[in-house]
Order: sequence, then C-alpha cells, then structure tokens
Amino acid sequence: MDILKIRALTLFIVAFLNVILASVLWYNSKKDKTRLWFGLLAFFSGLYAFFCGANYFFWGSSIDLAMFWYRTTWLGILMLPCFVAFSHYFTNNTKYLKFKVAIIYIAAFIIIYLVFTTDLFVKSVRREGINIASVNGPLDIVGRLYILFCLVVSTYNLLKDYFKAVGYRKVQLNYFILGASIYFLSGVISTSILPFIIKESPYYDIAAYFSLFWVWLTSYAILRYKLLDIRVIISELFVFVLCVALLLKIFSSNGLTEILINSFIFGIFIIFGALLIRSVYMEVIQREKMAEMAEEVKKSYEVEKKANEELKLLDNVKNQFLMQTQHDLRTPLTTIRGYCDLLIGGTLGKQTKKTLDVVERIEAVALTKLQDVNNFLDVAQFRLGKGAINVEPGVNIMLLLDDIQNTLKLKYEQKGLYLNIEKPSQEITISADKEKLKAAIFNIIDNAIKYTEKGGINIKLKTENEKLKITIADTGIGIPAEKVKTIFEDKFERTEQAKKVAEGRGVGLYLSGQIIKFHNGKAWAESEGEGKGSIFYIELPI
Repeated sequence: MDILKIRALTLFIVAFLNVILASVLWYNSKKDKTRLWFGLLAFFSGLYAFFCGANYFFWGSSIDLAMFWYRTTWLGILMLPCFVAFSHYFTNNTKYLKFKVAIIYIAAFIIIYLVFTTDLFVKSVRREGINIASVNGPLDIVGRLYILFCLVVSTYNLLKDYFKAVGYRKVQLNYFILGASIYFLSGVISTSILPFIIKESPYYDIAAYFSLFWVWLTSYAILRYKLLDIRVIISELFVFVLCVALLLKIFSSNGLTEILINSFIFGIFIIFGALLIRSVYMEVIQREKMAEMAEEVKKSYEVEKKANEELKLLDNVKNQFLMQTQHDLRTPLTTIRGYCDLLIGGTLGKQTKKTLDVVERIEAVALTKLQDVNNFLDVAQFRLGKGAINVEPGVNIMLLLDDIQNTLKLKYEQKGLYLNIEKPSQEITISADKEKLKAAIFNIIDNAIKYTEKGGINIKLKTENEKLKITIADTGIGIPAEKVKTIFEDKFERTEQAKKVAEGRGVGLYLSGQIIKFHNGKAWAESEGEGKGSIFYIELPI
C-alpha cells in the first residue's frame, strides 16, 4: 500500500476517535456549555484530521483536486472559536463572550472564503517524499497569526484561572494544560513557525495527530468520575480495534465488489458498535444515579437525625417552659388560697361578715384560675401524647366525690341549686391517678353547675361487669344534637346560648375526656336538646 494511503488511514482513525469523543461529550450534556463547546472543538479537530487524511488519500487524481483537499485543511481553524468559547465557559468568564466569539468566527469565515476563492493563502501544492507541501501565498502569515492569537487568548484565560483554582478544579486544569501544551507546541511549530521560516507547509498534519493528547486528556478532566467507567473504556477500545481492522480490510480489498462488501460490513459494525457503547454507557449512568440516590438517602438520614435531635432539644425546652409556667402560675394562686383559708378559719383574727364574703369570693376566683392553669398545662401535655398518669390502687370514689362536693358547695348554693349523690351501700375502690381523676370528674360536675340555672345535679354510681359507671344528670341548658357527639373533643365549640350563660374556654371537658381515656375508660354525653338538660356518663374499669 502507498505510504500516503497509510498516512491517510491513520489520520482517518484520529478523526474517527475525535468525532466519537465529541458525541460522548454532547450526549446528555443538557445545558452544560463547557461540554457542548468542547464537543464542538473535538468535532472540528476530527474534521481537520479527516481533511488532512483526505489530502493524502486523494493525491495524484488531479492538481485541481489536490488543491481543493489541501485548502479544506484550513477548515480546521473553525476549532479555534470553539476553543475560545470553551476556555471562557470553563473558567466562568462569560462577560461579552457572545460578541467575542462572533468576531472570531467572522474572521475565521473570511480567511476560509479567501483560501477557497484566491491564491492569497495557498499558491500551489506538491509531493515531497512522504509529505504533501504547499507554497504559501502573501496572506498566509495572517492566518498563522490568527491561529496564534486564538491560542494565546484561550491559554491566558485558562492559566489565569489555574493560579486561583484549588482542589478538584486544579486537577481538571492540570489535565487540560498538559494536553493543550502538547497540542499547542506541535501545532504552533508545524502550522505557524515552520511555514513562516521555509515559506511552505509540509508538516501541517502533525497537529492533527497530537490533537488526541489534548482532546482526550481534557475530556478526562471534564468527565472524570462521571463517564470514564472501565467498562465504557473497554467497550470503546473493543469497537475501535475492530473498526481499524475493518478499515484496513477495505483498503486492502481487491476489486469494487469486495470494497462494497467490506464497506457494508464496516457500516453495520459502526451501528452495532455505537449501540454497544451506548448500552454500556447507559448502564454506567444508571449505576451512577443509584449511587447518587444512595448518597441522597444518606444525606436525608443525616438531616432526619439532626431534626430529631433538634426536636428532642425543643421538647426539653418545652418541658422546662411548662414546669416554669406551672411554678410561676400555680404558686401565687395557691398562696392566695392559703391566706384566704387562714382568714376564713379565724387564724388571723376575727373578721367581719363583709370581709369574709369578700375573702370567700377571692378564694373562689383563685380556685377557678388555678383550675384554668391546671387545665392549660394538662391539655398541653395530653395533646403531645405525654399525659402524666400515675396510677395507684385503692382510690375510694365516694370519698373523692365528697371532696368535689365540698369544694363546689359554695358555688352551687350561691346559684340556689342542689347537688345530690346517690351512693351504693358498699365502698367502691379502683386503680387510678387520684388527683387527675378527681380533676376530670370535678370539671364535668363544675360544668353541669355552670350551665344550670334552675334545679340541680343528680349523681349516681353503679357497678356491673367489672366496671364503674358514674352518671351526672343536670337540669341545665342542654346540648344541641349536632354537638353532643363532639363535646369531649378538642374541636368542640360552645353554643351561643352557653356563652351567654357562663364564661369558659371549652377545654375542661376535653381534658376530662383525655384523663378518663388514659385510665382505659370512656366518657360521653346525652341530651334531648337545648333547654332539656344533659346527662354525662363516665365509665372506668374497676
């Protein structure tokens, strides 16, 4: 085989590799301008290698054809605007970039137009041994200076970023500058310095060979830890080796029929080779996505862990707040009640009837407010699912009801009401939190007194099937049918009639229901309607 054909074949291989790399860079690049422009640069670099190879492959057909293919090598300058754009996107220096790239492209197209339409850049071509050389025209130096200018601008931009870069960014630039140095040195010497000295261009294709170092090293810098999985590399090498073997078979074919058959086989293999690389590549991408998802799950776990720690801290702060509130609100109210008891009991001397009436009213208000404070703190705990129930055995229900009756005696007598308790003949004791259960029953009886204007309240106790049932029936304002089912829930709202009869916040019954629920019991209400009284039921296990 003629040496020129062999050189052409090697340049075609270089072109094929650069175009393959360009397709890898473009695939799935989305809006990554760095990869898009470098892919374009790799494509034009491959195009330059192809035209250099075509110049050798078609040598000898005719002088006009030889001149045409030599002039096509000047199309390689189209990679230079791509290089300028890439270097700016790579360093995030995009100010006025579109304008700069547009000017450089215009200059490139002017040079290409003059190359193909005049002898100002290429006068003639001839063969010198294994090389094809050209006699340069008077404007050839302008083209060489254009090439040098683009290389200097881009290199300066990258070097400026290199000295500021750290970590992984600097590693990327190391790869790029290494490859670029090899390529630029070979390119400047072969396409700029030698033609200027000897007035000919016999070694223009050297830069095409060295483009592999630059393009592949830079691609590695861009795609590192992303696409260069070992299986992708092996697949690409496998396809490349077989492509070279099939290309050699085409060039060594005897006759047109054999060339066509081998070319058909080569074309089919290119399609299947591309599909093979793509399938391996997609598998790698899928694995990377799974790894990213695993990393996201790990990060989510860390976030959740941190959130739980913050919630625990917040819970501690909340508990401290509730304890402080309990101390700051309960203590003065308890003190007020204590002094009221001393005055009423005569410990601090004999008081007038008028004074005692006032003191009794003060004690009643203090008791109500203390009850409100207790309700507030208990509701806060129960809504957080942390109601503190300390169950102990032997709680006497009759004694507990007597205490409640004595506490509320002043209140229902002032309203002219009665409070009757029908007690069974034998004592009833259950396991319960005495204070909490007392508060729950107190709230229900107090509520009955509050919303009863005439008559009174009847309380009955009954035991059956290992359960205690307490019935609290009043002759009060009653409960509308649509509200009776939600009366022990936090969403219950008092009726307009209830608001006119007495003040309240509607949390007492909710709290009572929660306490009874925590005792494994249940509470509910019945009423025939407004103005017809209400019956409250409490059921507790014995």
